[in-house]
Amino acid sequence: MTKFNYYKNIFFLLILSFFTSNSLIALDNIKFNINYGVPTSKQNISIRKLDLELYKNILHLNNKIGVDFYIGLGRFILTEDDYMNCSSGLGLSYKLSRIIDLNIIGKLKYLDTYIFNEGLYSTKNYGGNFQFYAAISANILVKNNFNIGYRLDHMSNGNMYNVNPALDSHNITIKYNF
Repeated sequence: MTKFNYYKNIFFLLILSFFTSNSLIALDNIKFNINYGVPTSKQNISIRKLDLELYKNILHLNNKIGVDFYIGLGRFILTEDDYMNCSSGLGLSYKLSRIIDLNIIGKLKYLDTYIFNEGLYSTKNYGGNFQFYAAISANILVKNNFNIGYRLDHMSNGNMYNVNPALDSHNITIKYNF
C-alpha cells in the first residue's frame, strides 16, 4: 500500500468515527477551523503549516465549559515540497464571555512523511510518523458565526523515537460555526 493510500485510509476512518459516534451523530453545532502557522523559532528549513479542522462539542460540563472532539487534515509547506498529516483528539473549551472563547487541545497526528527534504541540502527529521500535538487558543467573535483568533501549538513525538526535535508554532485561526 502506498503512503498516500495509507494516509487516505486513516483519514477516512477518522471521518467515519466523527460522523458515527453516538455523541457526534447530530450534525448541529459543528465548527470548522483554518489554522495558518509559522514556527516560533528559526528552523533549519523554511516551514509553514496549514491545518483544516472539524470539531464538535460532545459534552457540556456547564454553560461555559465543554469537551470537543477534533479531526483534522493538514499540510507542512516547505520551499521544496509539501507534506500531509491527519489528526484526531479532544479539546476543552471555555466561554470567557459572549464574544471570547478559550481552548486547550490535545491530538495525535500522523505525518505521511517524517523526514522533510530528505537528500537535499538541509533536512528535518521528526523521528517517526506519529506525533503528539498540544495547543492553546483564544478566539473572538467577529460577526454571527465567524471567529478569528490566535493559537500557540507544540508538536513532538514525546521521545517515542531516537530523535525528537519538536515544532512550536504561532497560528492565525479562522473559525466558522455551523
